[in-house]
Amino acid sequence: MKKLTVPENIALHWELFRGFGMPELIRTAIITGIVLFGSILFYIFSTWAFRLAAAMLAVLLTMFICVNVFVRMDNNQSIYNFLKRGRRYRREQQTFYYKREERIHYAAQERKDK
Repeated sequence: MKKLTVPENIALHWELFRGFGMPELIRTAIITGIVLFGSILFYIFSTWAFRLAAAMLAVLLTMFICVNVFVRMDNNQSIYNFLKRGRRYRREQQTFYYKREERIHYAAQERKDK
């Protein structure tokens, strides 16, 4: 059986749109669901006149931010993955503590006596 080479721009799994598949959709849905629950509680218990607009704006803004953070770009890496890899890299690096001796040398100017 021969292996078929697939071009980089063709997705091998389901995507809602390019770079945003099922794992990204699930993460976005969980975070947006939490914010939606908080917005519903805010709407119920708040007496502010613009509480409906604020609650809807919070949910829409959260969804927009999540999609932009989780979507995979051309190099198949999202902002979320980039930050996660950077954090793991910093954690795995060794830390070296150096003891440094500091000595100050003063150079006196030479006098020219005539």
